[in-house]
Amino acid sequence: MNSLINNQIEKETKTKRGYIYLIRSKNLYKIGRALQLKERIKIYKTENPFGVKVVFQKEVDDYVGKEVKLLEKFQEKRAKGKEWFKLNQEDVNWIKQNV
Repeated sequence: MNSLINNQIEKETKTKRGYIYLIRSKNLYKIGRALQLKERIKIYKTENPFGVKVVFQKEVDDYVGKEVKLLEKFQEKRAKGKEWFKLNQEDVNWIKQNV
């Protein structure tokens, strides 16, 4: 029974639309995902004393899977925490072109 439920959840997640975003704060970038993008960005702007700038945002299918792939691709550039990265302009351009 659990495997049936897990399969259904996985299927729904893969077909669910959401946002992939890239924000910058000082010299770090955060790769993230959200269903409610405006609310998520508002939280970062409120909680970050250095301010944030939205560099990229796109509504996509399988937003969870796409975020996982991005986090894996740039894992060696992790700077702080789970999703903050030291990206260069080439990395940012790659994300903009391939998401």
